[in-house]
Amino acid sequence: MTNDQERVHPTTLVLDEIHENPADRDAHHLNEEFVAFENDGPLPLAIGGWTVADESGAEYRFPKGTSLEAGERLVLRSGSGTDTDSTLYWSASEPVWANPGDTVVVRDAEGRVRIRESYNE
Repeated sequence: MTNDQERVHPTTLVLDEIHENPADRDAHHLNEEFVAFENDGPLPLAIGGWTVADESGAEYRFPKGTSLEAGERLVLRSGSGTDTDSTLYWSASEPVWANPGDTVVVRDAEGRVRIRESYNE
């Protein structure tokens, strides 16, 4: 199967927000570019080892032990900083999310697609 034909497996992780176009030049405001996820289920969700990727193949792997309680939100910022329970940093040196449109793909630790969502500006 090609990537476009991969089945999306159910998950309680949802893509809550995409902020792909911060004010001014994106490269100067990488921490203002982010994707946010939420655990929409009733139980904690372990996402350590899961990956987030864009259409070009740039990929971020959630650190081992990362989990979200029911209803909890997690922001993944493109820039650099100190990770907390609610904010993680990709540490990218350039913007990750294309302003005119891109696709957010989340895979679990076994490589199954859990989220595939495209956007256009």
